[in-house]
Amino acid sequence: MDVKSRSLRKKEEDKLKAVETWLYRQLLSTRWQGKRTNGSVLLELGIERSLLNKINKRRLKNLGHTIRLQKTELMSTALMGRV
Repeated sequence: MDVKSRSLRKKEEDKLKAVETWLYRQLLSTRWQGKRTNGSVLLELGIERSLLNKINKRRLKNLGHTIRLQKTELMSTALMGRV
């Protein structure tokens, strides 16, 4: 099994936040020229940013599945700190 997992760089996190905000603005039919802050858009919708949290939760969940696989026994030993 090929496990491809890496951490997000700051630039990628910023792009994900921008996309998430853009989608929220689309929900409200707000134009970007309206000079509304991101905070005011989130406040009007009554939500918080959640895209990065969901990505991190899914990565951790995937890591748990990977650790329990027999094929990745060496990797799970290294991740758990057992030598």
